Amino acid sequence: MNIDDFVNEKEIMQPGISVVTRSDLLKLPDYSTEQFLDHLVQQYGVLLRGSVDNLDDTHLRGDRIYVSGKASIAIMKAIISNRDLTGDGLVYPYFIRVPKMIYSPGSFSFTSEYPIFSIPANPFSVKIHGVHDQTIRDTGTVYVVSTTNNFTNTPAGSWQHVTDEPVPIAAKIEIQKADFNYPVIDVDNDILICLHHKS
Repeated sequence: MNIDDFVNEKEIMQPGISVVTRSDLLKLPDYSTEQFLDHLVQQYGVLLRGSVDNLDDTHLRGDRIYVSGKASIAIMKAIISNRDLTGDGLVYPYFIRVPKMIYSPGSFSFTSEYPIFSIPANPFSVKIHGVHDQTIRDTGTVYVVSTTNNFTNTPAGSWQHVTDEPVPIAAKIEIQKADFNYPVIDVDNDILICLHHKS
């Protein structure tokens, strides 16, 4: 099954709240959970809110509601709690760039039509200050938001979007820690925590 057929089957973009379980995601064996969520963002214009809490509400509420335009951030927030941390707490970049090679027209190169230049990467990683036994959860939830017109992208060009108005939830996606495939560093103990191996 492709992602768009799955979206239609689960009625993710229809009125009401669609619930997508781990069993449901097995219908997408060719796609990771991150790829599925990023497809929703790119093709359907939704935004994502990850949380370690299972919210019993039809809306996201709060003085300030923060959501993401990148699945990796939402998945991270679904399985890593920022509660009762120390110092800087969770540290991760607002701007995430993968390495990219570009060509410069009009210049000479022995190896290609145009010389190649690299745009510096700013890869995604998470540093945690004050890790404790409730920081990293086995499961969490990504909430899909399809009503996005009241959000402001701040900082501009980052993954983060913010509003101060309640936002209806379009879908709840079950997340497990194996869905997160990026470095997580315990700063206090100077160790790398591996989350992406299934337990």
